[in-house]
Amino acid sequence: MEDFQTAATVFWLSFFANQRGCPAKLRPAILTQLVPPEKNQFYRDPAYENEFEGIHDAIMKLWSKKLEEIAHRWLESPAGQYHKRESERHR
Repeated sequence: MEDFQTAATVFWLSFFANQRGCPAKLRPAILTQLVPPEKNQFYRDPAYENEFEGIHDAIMKLWSKKLEEIAHRWLESPAGQYHKRESERHR
């Protein structure tokens, strides 16, 4: 399972370089496409699908948390304060 976790993490990190997130209904099909046909029976074990989903969700959560932190820091910066004042002025 450890090798699978590593492979799934590398896959999702590279996937997220191009797109943020993947709808849950598409993930099982992606998992079956990643494994050669002669070896793809393992994915029927719910533990692997759960791990694949869990790694996706953990990375999404990390991206969301980091983006929120960056946004809050920017809003507290002089540029963010200026933006806030200008936004309020134009409302």
